[in-house]
Amino acid sequence: MPGLPLLKQCRDSEKSPTTPRAVFISDYRVAYDQLVATSHTDEFRQEMKLRPQIERIIAGRRRRPLRRRWESPAPAWTLPMG
Repeated sequence: MPGLPLLKQCRDSEKSPTTPRAVFISDYRVAYDQLVATSHTDEFRQEMKLRPQIERIIAGRRRRPLRRRWESPAPAWTLPMG
């Protein structure tokens, strides 16, 4: 197929292409590329070192939901009226 310079890389060299290959590029490709670029920065790596500490706190609060009420002040409308 003329005009397709990368066709030989996409197909086996033993087989001749009989139909064109369709390629879909997602609408999210730009966001994904930005995410990958950000994940290779030193700032991102430093932030990821803090993640286990934060996850531990969140997991503890999820496992003990009653404890959340004791630790944080309750709004006035949830306090018993008596």
